[in-house]
Formats: sequence, C-alpha cells, structure tokens
Amino acid sequence: MTSDVLSVPSGLLIGGERITDGSGGTHAHIYPATGRPNAHIRLAGPDDIDRAVASAWEAHREWMSLTVDRRRDLLVDLADAVRENLDDLARLNVHDYAVPISFAGNAILLERFLRHFAGYIDKLHGATTPVTGSFDINLIEREPYGVVGVITPWNGSLVVSGSCVAPALAAGNAVVLKPSEVAPLAALRFGELCMDVGLPAGLVNVVPAGPEGGDALVRHPGIRKIHFTGGDATARKVLQSAPPI
Repeated sequence: MTSDVLSVPSGLLIGGERITDGSGGTHAHIYPATGRPNAHIRLAGPDDIDRAVASAWEAHREWMSLTVDRRRDLLVDLADAVRENLDDLARLNVHDYAVPISFAGNAILLERFLRHFAGYIDKLHGATTPVTGSFDINLIEREPYGVVGVITPWNGSLVVSGSCVAPALAAGNAVVLKPSEVAPLAALRFGELCMDVGLPAGLVNVVPAGPEGGDALVRHPGIRKIHFTGGDATARKVLQSAPPI
C-alpha cells in the first residue's frame, strides 16, 4: 500500500469550505506501515473551533427547517455515497492507522448506521405519561441539542462517525467532528461526502486537532453535548472541562 491512494487534502472542513490555514499549526501524518510521512495535516485552533461551532448553529437551523422526509432522504443519500466510496474509505483507514486492508471495513458500519438512523427520522413522536388530576396532561417532546461535538479515537473514526454522528443528525443536530490528528484522513473524506450529497453547509464540520483544539471544543459554550471515545485520563479531563448546560 503506497501513499498514492491518498485523495484527501489536509484542510479543515468548516461551513462547507476547505480551510487550508488552520490556526492550530500542522501535523506530519505518518503512515504507520512505513514510518514515513505521507501528508501534512492542518490542525484546528480555538479560532477555527469558534468558526465551526458558529457555522454548525446556522446549519442546524437550516436542517430543522427541512421536512422530515427531506432530512431522511439526505441521510439515505449519504449512506449511498459511503457505499459508493467504500474502497476509498477503507484505503484511507489503512493509511490512518495501518490496519490491514482485510480489516478496514469500518466504512460498512458507517453506512449501516446512517441507514439505520435515517429510518428513525420520520418516526420520532411525542408521548404522554400519567399525571395526577383528571384534567391534567403531560406531554413529552424530543428536541435536538443543537450542536454536538464528537471526538473520535485514532483507531475508529468511521465507526464513531456512524454510531454518533448519524444519530445526532437524525435527531436534528449539527455536528463538529474532531478526529485525532494522527488519523484524520477517513474522517475528512466522510466530511467531503457530507458536502457532496447536499447536506446544509456546516451541518458536519471536520476539524482535526491536537490537545489545544480539542480543549477549545470541549469548553466551547456553543457545544450542547459532547461525545468522546478514548482513554480514561482524557475522558476525565473532558468531563471536568465541559461547561454545564
């Protein structure tokens, strides 16, 4: 496997645009199979996180203005695009963390998660629960958080994108997705597919970042829910740093 399969530039994906001058500097991406660098990844800093969160809120409002049928169809279109690009996503997984190509099928799980949660978009209903008093009624309605931050591990960006980004979108949220700086390639390609199928610009922002950018994302007051997959020590820092809602 050589680096000539790489088709994802290193820029951040914010608001439907590729940002090539991320304020967090750059990271020399190393292909683990050879130990040699094969890409220079632009990293998000606090300013980029601010921009990503702002664009996500704008996209969230646009997303919620669409009919449930339209949102469902767009997620199905995204699942179709993932299926059409399975080989490319698998190769990028190989470059991200040197998983053998025979085990690089995480994109299949991404597709399945997208299809699964797309099917729930038009099936979200309110509910009632018993209350005291014969003339009382208690309604339960499900409302989106607005903007969700998703932090993926170095060895599973596509699986987490499927299990976390897909339901977040299905529930009406926008997402700021922060892949690990050591394995951002497949996540960036997924972000491109989100733009290609016509999701609102900024609905899925992809911001590779190191500790500085990750801390800015976790602490950002515009992020209403955080998903983190990773080690215990970092999880404790995320829990301590995230502002109360």
